[in-house]
Amino acid sequence: MNALFLTLTSLVALAIADADAVGSNADSPCGDAQTDNASADNKKAANVTADDSRCGAAGIPPVPSIDPAHIPYIAALAGRQRMENLVYTGLLRAGVSEDTEGMKPLLRAAFGNALQCERQNADFDRISAAFQQAGVDHLPLKGLASRELYQSIDMRSLSDLDILIRREQLEKACETMTSLGYRAGKVSKYEHVFENGGAAVELHTALLSPENRDFYPYFGDGWGRAKQRDGHLWRYSREDELVYSFVHFTKHYRNGGAGIKFVVDIEEYIRRVPGLDMEYVRGELESLGLVSFFENALRLCRAWFEGGEHDDVTRLMTDCICRGGVFGTRDSEISARIARTADGDMRGASRKRMWQTFFPSLDSMKEIYPFVARAPFLLPAGYAARAFRLLLFRRDRIGRLISDTKSASTDSAQHFVDELHAVGLDICRIDDSDM
Repeated sequence: MNALFLTLTSLVALAIADADAVGSNADSPCGDAQTDNASADNKKAANVTADDSRCGAAGIPPVPSIDPAHIPYIAALAGRQRMENLVYTGLLRAGVSEDTEGMKPLLRAAFGNALQCERQNADFDRISAAFQQAGVDHLPLKGLASRELYQSIDMRSLSDLDILIRREQLEKACETMTSLGYRAGKVSKYEHVFENGGAAVELHTALLSPENRDFYPYFGDGWGRAKQRDGHLWRYSREDELVYSFVHFTKHYRNGGAGIKFVVDIEEYIRRVPGLDMEYVRGELESLGLVSFFENALRLCRAWFEGGEHDDVTRLMTDCICRGGVFGTRDSEISARIARTADGDMRGASRKRMWQTFFPSLDSMKEIYPFVARAPFLLPAGYAARAFRLLLFRRDRIGRLISDTKSASTDSAQHFVDELHAVGLDICRIDDSDM
């Protein structure tokens, strides 16, 4: 396993641990002096909350001796994982001076993430207030829900704001977003994207694509388990949030890789939610065929954040997460796509994948071109329109696809499938990359 990556997870463990547990941990080099190195402004940016003593960790893994020369590399790795705030906090708690080379760029990134978090919070409050006034039911999803569990919400980065709305209220929701100054962007069967000065908001009418045969029958449109919180603001129970969060993690993992933050989310639900009904969570995940992978993920949490021992499976999961960034690598994504296309038979899978890319299924074409959804017999016209668009505007994409397909190997795809089986997963039956 990558030594710097293991150092990174140890620093994250220090960051998410309660301050009193950090200060009293005999195995940790940080002691009580970790906050002495941080100014008041730096503490705010890095979420050093010495008076926050909720729940407490079962244990904190000892932090390896940190060579100051490695700080820039640790910072770069934290950037690839979108974990700058957590890692900066962990370094301070480990006794690293803020004046050490590489700490100031990390601090700047932490400040930037904190500012982005404030903007995102303001955006959500404004959208929620407008939805309340317009009578639009809405429910925060993914990191927008889980970040509330962190000692400070900017410890959990978000790429966008994910909000569930009712399909029958979609038109009213879109009108409301437009009235707030947002511009409509990408549209799919169950997702409408809006942007405003770089701030992206995804309105979902379902938790995942209706074509996802693995998980859509369980979730449906997502409202079956929702509970009314305040007027038109709805929420899931923390248990159901964890179930969905884990399914989202699973999706990314079996589509080529997932980052540290998905695992930290699991740890924070377990660490911070009093009386979390784990029997219910396990039962729901068992019905989804994910309980084995979940148990492996729990062992990974214990190894990373609670001083537990690694085993063969947690080492394999660590290697997988280490290889990629937040959402894996291009190579792992290609291997996943080829394996998914092969459907158990790797012979000719690469060529089959290329063919399916240029000539998607009828269901996919219905999503891309509304006229095909209205009149399926116009599918050939849809293919012609797609070819024209690709040749005219996406020649670079065609070249990249051909290059990726030529460089891909069925051996790498088979290796990817074997790794999934080792951690308790099967390859997904469809491309659920837009979940």
